[in-house]
Amino acid sequence: GVLEDEPGMQLAGEAGDFAELRSAAEEVEWDVLLMDVRMPGGTALDELSRLRNRHPDNPVLVLSAHPVDQLALRFLRAGASGFVPKDVPPETLAEAVRTAAAGRTWADPGLTDILAREARGDRPGEPHESLSDREYQVMSMLGSGQGVAEVADQLHLSPKTVSTYRRRLLDKMGLESNAALARYVVERDLV
Repeated sequence: GVLEDEPGMQLAGEAGDFAELRSAAEEVEWDVLLMDVRMPGGTALDELSRLRNRHPDNPVLVLSAHPVDQLALRFLRAGASGFVPKDVPPETLAEAVRTAAAGRTWADPGLTDILAREARGDRPGEPHESLSDREYQVMSMLGSGQGVAEVADQLHLSPKTVSTYRRRLLDKMGLESNAALARYVVERDLV
């Protein structure tokens, strides 16, 4: 709804989960794709990478309920044309879409500080920020209550591999158990 009133913009299709997103991206002509971080049926980082491979010239904007933080950098590194918090006003979202359509990267003002810290080599102190993208995915999935087998199935990995990621990320974050991990993820809204 929000963008349909914008001059020069029209909605080409909608999807409720990643499977629908994939088929819509194949069947519909599109200039810019808006993808929600929390869609069911997979993980947004994997989906972004799949979209970048299949449609390298089409920009993808990532929408998130999260504030702009390290997560935004993960998506930009993976090829997103912007990371847009869901609470931005409609005109900001329209600006992000126009920027992406013009082949440029849209940066939320909150990103400037993060990029400056990154460039200086200052590592902000949150334990989850030291995780690899895959460890981060496993952390958010386990932290949201999914079991090792479920995570393995969704990420197309063996349960043994997921257990290895789990052990490694608990070590890196100094956490003892899945319960501590779930508390950490929920407190920071990282799911």
